[in-house]
Amino acid sequence: MRRGFQNRSTSTSINRLKLAAVVPILVAMSMLVTACGNSGSSSEHHKKPTPTPTATPTPTPPNASLSGVVQGGTAPISGSAVTLYAAGSSGYGSGAMSLGSATTDDSGGYTIAYNAPSTPTLLYVVAAGGDAGADTNTAIKLLAIEGESNAIPPSVTVNEFTTVATEFALQQFIDSSGAIIGAPSSNATGFADALNQLNENLADSTTGSPGALLESIAATCTGGTPNANCGGLEQMNTLANILASCVQTETGSSQCSSLLTDATPPGGQTPLNTLAATADIVRNPANNAATLFALQPAGPPFTPNLTAAPDSFILALNFAPAAADLDGPGIVAIDSGGNVWSTNGLGAGVSELTAASAYSTGFNFAPAAAGITNSSGIAIDSAGNVWVGVQPDTIGELTASSGYTQGQSFAPAEAYLLTPQEMAFDDAQNLWIANAGSAVSELTAASGYQTGISFDPNETTFDAPVGLVIDSSDNIWVTNVDNNTVAELLASGGYSTASVFSAAGAQFNYPFSIALDSSANVWVSNAPPAGGGSISELTASSSYADGLNFTQAQTGAEFDLPLMVLDGAANLWVSNDYGNNVSELLAGCSAAGCTGLNFSPPGSNFNYPEIPAVDESGNLWIPIFQSNSITEFVGTAVPVKTPTTPGPPTKP
Repeated sequence: MRRGFQNRSTSTSINRLKLAAVVPILVAMSMLVTACGNSGSSSEHHKKPTPTPTATPTPTPPNASLSGVVQGGTAPISGSAVTLYAAGSSGYGSGAMSLGSATTDDSGGYTIAYNAPSTPTLLYVVAAGGDAGADTNTAIKLLAIEGESNAIPPSVTVNEFTTVATEFALQQFIDSSGAIIGAPSSNATGFADALNQLNENLADSTTGSPGALLESIAATCTGGTPNANCGGLEQMNTLANILASCVQTETGSSQCSSLLTDATPPGGQTPLNTLAATADIVRNPANNAATLFALQPAGPPFTPNLTAAPDSFILALNFAPAAADLDGPGIVAIDSGGNVWSTNGLGAGVSELTAASAYSTGFNFAPAAAGITNSSGIAIDSAGNVWVGVQPDTIGELTASSGYTQGQSFAPAEAYLLTPQEMAFDDAQNLWIANAGSAVSELTAASGYQTGISFDPNETTFDAPVGLVIDSSDNIWVTNVDNNTVAELLASGGYSTASVFSAAGAQFNYPFSIALDSSANVWVSNAPPAGGGSISELTASSSYADGLNFTQAQTGAEFDLPLMVLDGAANLWVSNDYGNNVSELLAGCSAAGCTGLNFSPPGSNFNYPEIPAVDESGNLWIPIFQSNSITEFVGTAVPVKTPTTPGPPTKP
């Protein structure tokens, strides 16, 4: 583009020089013609030509149309301005383009004629203002997904429920106004998986009602029946009812004022409409949750709904498809397609939840050659092969090329595998394993993983290593549970040298999980077996000689045998194994303080939550050991490129 711009500039300069030379000649010729005319030459030779009329461009006629209805609760909204958008493709929450608009009639109906994009593009509808029966209300703003432009639905219903579902599922792809949807081309997979989940699990935009997953259990969600996903449906209906309390009133009503005030994020601006309020609520789920809950109108339009205030407005879904045969899931990993893979600490094989089925379908893979039973660590290589640590002393592989129906088992003597735990691949696709019973092992890619190496440079470098992560220089970082240290194997020395860190300020106490942020700080969860715990940081600025420790008293986060992961913006998500909840430390922790939050939303089904993972849609996945299920916090975390690579988590 820059080169083209320079060429145009050069061309323009040349044309100006030509014009400067030509103008005097034209003037001279004009004078000559005038002189000839005055001497009696034929007037036919210098008649003014008849101007040719400028053609008026003919607009391309619309080649498609979309009809539907806008509702407040179950009542039609008349006089609402409905706009059809094509989602952007240049970045997160940006680039959306208006395709057409219409105004709803007395029955809430609308029809929009538009030109369909030439390539399949996500289309969605935003309805602003109108009268839901009380009078005109400028605070009304609602949203619904139409779908791909090459698969037009018969109609689209826009209401509070579709608004809530869309904001939950796509919150990482929507701007702060709640109205502009877009995704970068680098995260097409995450965007597609989020849309699939929205359409399959959460909402049916043709009817404005729950999607297939939630609809299938709706009839059983009465009288406190503990169906796994009743809590999620009730959470969505409750938030939809809260919006309806404003939508069904007039401009300036106390209900709208209360909603907009209570939805205002800490230190943020007050939203101006129900759509922006929804975006603020799902992005700040613990903010004023009880106060917002109390705004539900009497005889709410969306049921079943919560009967008690939640601790937050996080949407939690729980998955345990029979075919996945989950048995003591302990750690999850996400592949490049967004599929969720889990170890089974008490059973056989590796379990998968498939993104294509919106995670409602699962598989268990246990080829005999892989020998996978009682698995612990898990990692996915760049080709999509799944690797797991198998107790007591082998590594099993499921091969992607076989559809995971075939596998291999590895136990090279030189690796000294013993109780393999967390694992990761370096840039050369060598597999590194923390062995709780010995040292750190490497299976080399160059040998087809048939050859292994064991590392313990100082012979005291490792003491029950459990957590393992690889930095962007391929240095190996490991937690030592039994001697309260963190060790670093240095790539520059061929892993023959190591550093061991035990900074007093970090206050290590059974260090377990480990992660690295974009500033090269090292984060560690402290998980003493008796319960309790904290989060430690080794600071890169001190060359890891100093550290910080964050406790419940300092942050408000309820750490109780914490196990953690960082998201794409360095927010720290912590499963509390004994506390049966999830905590979050917001990015930006320092010696001056740290903000911590706690979540145990309806539908989470927590019963010993284990080591979590974040996918490219921004979903947080948490294996539930005792419940034999996997819980999803829908869209709540900043997306992470998967499968993970050396270095800090990066946003796609």
